[in-house]
Amino acid sequence: MKYTITEIIEPDFGCEGLPEGGERMDTVLLLAEDGTKHTAAVSDELLYRLGLDVGSECTPEQLRAEVY
Repeated sequence: MKYTITEIIEPDFGCEGLPEGGERMDTVLLLAEDGTKHTAAVSDELLYRLGLDVGSECTPEQLRAEVY
């Protein structure tokens, strides 16, 4: 199934910053072809590497995430 990214929510770590050794994970809001809405936690680095942004179409396999 294909999804369209409707929003990407990036975490705010405040003045402490990203914990040492931690991977920055974004919350990605998705709209499926059938009109249902879903959420996935996706590596920020992966989104940049694949050039995915709001409005992009993708599959769960591309996101390497379980879509809820």
